[in-house]
Amino acid sequence: MTGIATLDLARFRIDEESFLGQAVALGMRFRKLPEHAGDALLTYLRAQSMTHAARTRHGIALSKEDLERSVRQAMVCMELGLVEAADGDLDRAVDCIVAGDFDSLRKRGYQSAYDQLEKMRTISARLAEVIPGGLLKVERSDLERWGQLIPETWIRPAEEGENEVVLVDPLKEGVAFERAKARAELLVSLPSALLEELDEVAGDEGTWDAILRNLILALAQDRQTLVPEREDVARFESDCFEGGAFVPAVREKVLTQMEERLERLEFDDEVAAGIMLDLQDEIQRMESISSGLEGFFLVAGEDE
Repeated sequence: MTGIATLDLARFRIDEESFLGQAVALGMRFRKLPEHAGDALLTYLRAQSMTHAARTRHGIALSKEDLERSVRQAMVCMELGLVEAADGDLDRAVDCIVAGDFDSLRKRGYQSAYDQLEKMRTISARLAEVIPGGLLKVERSDLERWGQLIPETWIRPAEEGENEVVLVDPLKEGVAFERAKARAELLVSLPSALLEELDEVAGDEGTWDAILRNLILALAQDRQTLVPEREDVARFESDCFEGGAFVPAVREKVLTQMEERLERLEFDDEVAAGIMLDLQDEIQRMESISSGLEGFFLVAGEDE
């Protein structure tokens, strides 16, 4: 008796939106790949996942969870390996699939996944330690979890309320990691004295959006602190808004200064674009209110 759990491997499909799925569809459309190329690729991935699951299982028996993790790992490795081998070009990806060296692609993807997960582990553990007190609680919680992952197995320990160890997908969670990493790095790049002052007034409200709003006010008014007084907010309303909209020169000033900071921090273009979009969303949110903004900011003297 093998102790292998029952799992319907046939229910796993190649995501049509993935790079791998698009490459297979393109190859079949132009008849570079046979009609059942996707099925052949899935058969290979399922076979590899069975072998991997047997080698990395967490007990004597091979559980359903072990199998599911291994199937997902095999698919992610193939995706990553193909993206890297084809340098993101779909036509080249089709040629890679036509060549049929699935093993090389999967192994290449495994190494890429390992490198990504090791990066996530080390950077997350470091950043989680330096985020001040109550600031960015959501991002810090995520970073603390990623800081515990095991790159060789793609898993992290279970937390309260979780029954099993958790698979960390370097594709899906890699995107969330880059976002949390960027937010944390932007925050800790600010002078520590300013962060301590902000943390003191934030309490449980030191979210990413709240921090951005205070930063916008500071940039708009050329302030040397992230914590405004009530009169500073009143002056912000009167000086920086006109007809319910940000004064164009003030908007340009805030956006330019943030772009320059992100450039100095050498953020990836896509990550920097995400932060700039968040910043513009907060400006639009302010414009939707434009008056009575005092409760919109982390303001000094709130506990008095």
